[in-house]
Amino acid sequence: MRKLCAGLSLTMVLLLVASCAPHRVDANGNKSPIPVTPWEKVLVANAELGIFNNGLAKGVIAANNAGVLDTGTTEAITTEQFHIAAVKNELDNILSQGQAAASSQSDKIKSLTDSITASVNKLITSGNAGIKNKQNAAELVAELQGINDASGGLVSLLKQVGVLK
Repeated sequence: MRKLCAGLSLTMVLLLVASCAPHRVDANGNKSPIPVTPWEKVLVANAELGIFNNGLAKGVIAANNAGVLDTGTTEAITTEQFHIAAVKNELDNILSQGQAAASSQSDKIKSLTDSITASVNKLITSGNAGIKNKQNAAELVAELQGINDASGGLVSLLKQVGVLK
């Protein structure tokens, strides 16, 4: 089990490292000589939150359908997953206005990212996200860790561009 968790953690770290190096490509898949701006990196990190949250939703559905997740636990995880989706939507609205507008809402952004971290921590500290099957639990915990890492990466990038202090 530890090897599986270590492997999943390493995979998540490698995915985040690779995804933190976005690049422009044209319609034919050719790399552009135009460098990616720091603000575009922020937007990519924000998009990663949605990707991992979607993975969490799919994992919860699969675990529930497999019978390894009871209704109460499914409801608890889904409640937090929906909360993260709503927070992500608020972040999208703020960040889509551009860097200057985001800077003027830095306190709100910090509150939103803290809220994501709190939701993830709440689920992780519940003990394998409440799932009895160790493999399913490891998969969902990996998605939760991915959300947490993406949120941390977003905060780090927002600090680099001066939106957050």
